[in-house]
Amino acid sequence: MIRTIIIEDEENSRVILTNTLQEYFPNIEIIATCKNNSEAKSAIENLKPDLVLSDIELKQESVFTMLQQLSTIDFEIIFITGYDKYAIKAIKFSALDYLLKPFSKTDLAAALHHYEQKQNKTQSTQQFEALFHNLKHFQKDSKKNTLPPATGLTV
Repeated sequence: MIRTIIIEDEENSRVILTNTLQEYFPNIEIIATCKNNSEAKSAIENLKPDLVLSDIELKQESVFTMLQQLSTIDFEIIFITGYDKYAIKAIKFSALDYLLKPFSKTDLAAALHHYEQKQNKTQSTQQFEALFHNLKHFQKDSKKNTLPPATGLTV
């Protein structure tokens, strides 16, 4: 499950996004919905999401202000906004994707697919790093694991 926080000040947009995610994307677990920066900052710090889906303009404030206040950004972020003027700033925050409202279910699916691809690449990198570490520190006395071939064991 992808632990996700939604940051959106407009209630109708928040409900539509929540319902779309729940109906079409069963691998998304919505752990919080926030309507302003203070709620979002608290949710991010306490719940440690994997992914944040965020509007940029939240009433009189920008989500970028809140993001700058975080000690670390250890989650992926997809910006969902009605304005294209923030794209460069979103890139500076290492945005995974940038969806313009109104977006389609296909657009959302593509953005979530980017997330999954990035996670798979990260996991593969970590597995290779562990393998190389183990090979580097391999001892002759170490126990060996044997795995049967994909076709099974033959006698």
